[in-house]
Amino acid sequence: MAKKKINLLFDATIIMNAYDKKQTCRSGIFFVALNVLKELVKRKNIIIYLYAQNSDVEKKWKELKTSYFENIDCKRVMTCGSSIYEKCIYKINKNLEKIKYFRLKKKRLKCLKINIKIFYLKLLALLTKKKAKIKYAGIDVFLSPLFRIPDSIKDICGIKKFVILYDLVPNLFPEKYQNQLKPNTWYSYLLNSLNHEDWYFSISSNTKKDFLKYYPVLDENKIIVTPLGHEEKFHPCDVSVQKDVRNKYAIPINKKYIFSLCNLDERKNLIREVKTFYDFLNNHQISDMVFVLGGAKIDSFMKDFEQSISELNNQKNNILYIGYVDDEDLPALYSGAEWFVYTSQYEGFGLPPLEAMACGCPVITSNNSSLPEVVGDAGIMIDWDSDEQHIKAYEKYYFDEKYRNEMAQKGLERAKQFSWERCVNRMVQEFSK
Repeated sequence: MAKKKINLLFDATIIMNAYDKKQTCRSGIFFVALNVLKELVKRKNIIIYLYAQNSDVEKKWKELKTSYFENIDCKRVMTCGSSIYEKCIYKINKNLEKIKYFRLKKKRLKCLKINIKIFYLKLLALLTKKKAKIKYAGIDVFLSPLFRIPDSIKDICGIKKFVILYDLVPNLFPEKYQNQLKPNTWYSYLLNSLNHEDWYFSISSNTKKDFLKYYPVLDENKIIVTPLGHEEKFHPCDVSVQKDVRNKYAIPINKKYIFSLCNLDERKNLIREVKTFYDFLNNHQISDMVFVLGGAKIDSFMKDFEQSISELNNQKNNILYIGYVDDEDLPALYSGAEWFVYTSQYEGFGLPPLEAMACGCPVITSNNSSLPEVVGDAGIMIDWDSDEQHIKAYEKYYFDEKYRNEMAQKGLERAKQFSWERCVNRMVQEFSK
């Protein structure tokens, strides 16, 4: 018996928005959305419609096909875009912000004019809402890899709605992420939309546990744990390829290096990683190693980080910041590293350690949040805030080659348990129910 075809509306907003802004937007979430879509496109029983807020979906999709989908049959992918109704709602929300501002300024006349404008916008929204229902008729499933369910879709019966949940970092560290907790941010909109009727994919068991703790309105049975995967390109690379990439990023050929990759912000624990590396070098008079740090800058953190680096005296030249790393160069950088360090204070999943393991690179990670789910016993796991444990982990890998090779092999085996195919298989099971 042939499988029933599923009409899936996929929110590609994060992919469309980040496509030409790699320095600031192509974070882990971008690659999750992209790889889930790439895997869904391969499924013969799924017809995909692409949706995006305030974006020229058709134009961007043509560009994306060339860059990321050239080897995949995309005939069953159609563009959809946002509706007139959603654009009305967007304008209403913007004008509500203006009303709040004018009330504070006590400009009653302008406030009255805006109120009249909002009345007509709401009327237009009501008239076009019916058109939105017609537009999305026949859609079985809506999947958002980041944002809340759009207003034009959330009230349509017959569409099974899913959102991917990553973490609650702003809730857990409000003093560091105040801006994300402000009203009118995508994060606040998402949290305010959480409910017991819609379905959710959680990227780790730890993420599911956190969401249930902070948002008891959610139905535990409607949050499905779907661990992420790694792309097939992540595998051990030949020495010649490693050499070319080292030259590209000016990593000294005559020195060993450890590698770290992340957005540079305080939660990633980079200052401690670097300072303990400095202590490790000094304690043993080591001169043949450098610390290679890749990732996009976060301006609010860089001042503190650069100040810390400047205090390392004669060792600061052994810290190499190479900035954003091109996608195709990552496997070689992982493969060439002596080990990979990622002792974050908290993670919703932890894609970089998984990618490193898939490339045969031993890892050091924190023993908190979701990281034990990813790494298991295939890496050294330490307390994120322990200088002593950082130094001991560096010493263990540096001085014990046999152990380092054993962990590299364990990492390769562990990484086989994670794939985008397996991740999306779990999603499709839920779509089909």
